[in-house]
Amino acid sequence: MKKLILFLCGIFSIAGGVHAQQINNGNFDAPWVDDALQVGMQPAGWSAVVANASAWGSTMKASLVSQETRTESPVNYNAKLINKFAGGSQWGVSYGFVLPGYITLGNSWLYINSSYFTVSTSDAGVQGGIEFSFRPDSLIGYFKYTPAQTNEIADAAHIRIYSWSGTHTSTSEKGDIALTDNMKDIWSGNSNAMLISKGEYFISEKIGEWTRIAIPIEYINDDIPEKMNIYISASSFLTKEEPFTVGENDILRVDDLQFIYNHKLTEITLDGTPIEGFDKETLEYNGLSMKGNAFPEISWKTDGKDAKVSKETEGNTVKLTVTAADGAQTVYILNFTKTDAVENIDNASLKIYANNGILYIKGNTENLPVEIYNMQGQLVSVHSATENFRPDVLTNSLYIIKIGEKVSRILF
Repeated sequence: MKKLILFLCGIFSIAGGVHAQQINNGNFDAPWVDDALQVGMQPAGWSAVVANASAWGSTMKASLVSQETRTESPVNYNAKLINKFAGGSQWGVSYGFVLPGYITLGNSWLYINSSYFTVSTSDAGVQGGIEFSFRPDSLIGYFKYTPAQTNEIADAAHIRIYSWSGTHTSTSEKGDIALTDNMKDIWSGNSNAMLISKGEYFISEKIGEWTRIAIPIEYINDDIPEKMNIYISASSFLTKEEPFTVGENDILRVDDLQFIYNHKLTEITLDGTPIEGFDKETLEYNGLSMKGNAFPEISWKTDGKDAKVSKETEGNTVKLTVTAADGAQTVYILNFTKTDAVENIDNASLKIYANNGILYIKGNTENLPVEIYNMQGQLVSVHSATENFRPDVLTNSLYIIKIGEKVSRILF
């Protein structure tokens, strides 16, 4: 019994320096190289699946990944992945099946039993990856997807990004191929290796124009990975129960892959209270309250897995600098104003309290206006002094009520 085992190796390098790793040749502009079997070409740093099996005059041969020119000036290339039929007919008997087009930073592998050239006796997948020790927040890229209109098989383009530590060895279900860090094993979490992160995306509808797609990366634990892999396919065949259920002539085009390391804040709190109206895209905040010369306790939350925050003060201003693992930065400016609103607490002659969102005032207000401040010292609203009214404030929130020089903190 004859069989063909193809290990399709990629070439990769590790980014140097202190900044986070990016994807080697994620724009596919580096010179393309021969694939493992010299049937076609593959992008440098990537491994493309390819078939070239033959026996007794029968052949299954196909190049499934090719280079395209996306723009002429400046020259910009993209990768084209296509699902193709490989096979033929001999002695009046047809043989072969549709193979998926895919690339990976690890190694593609394809097993074809050349005694039969059938789906049921063949297998394919991805193993290995590259050395990697960072925690990006998402993978972005530009894609076009063209499902064949005559194709009766429901298929979809499929993208995976995952990282892990440790090493897992296994054997393929068909062909008894020895595999190291096979994607199926690592992705499932049922291996000797530890899965650290994963992100996945399917494209089932036509995308006629180049479209930016962001794939969030989910972290399963706080460990630092040792390895990472990206898998991009014109077919989702690896997720299906029936082997090689592939949409013939479906095409996926891909370009400009990049890791995103977030560097924004999702929240800033002053003495435990979030800044009202905070938005991570708004970079400066004015009129924040400070007690005398003392700043409130400032804390924050970041949207980046490994983003670091530094704090600098100058006068009444605090600068928070958020630095991502790749060195990108965002700076937030907090401008504080000294105020007596939270220092002069004296409500002995007045009784002020809230119930069910209504503010009650008992005592002589001297017809002074009722001023309501949030805990950052910002004026929220002003009311005429009456015995009770319902101010426009947030429930379960603490506010400062000021009537002349009389001040109280009230929880609504």
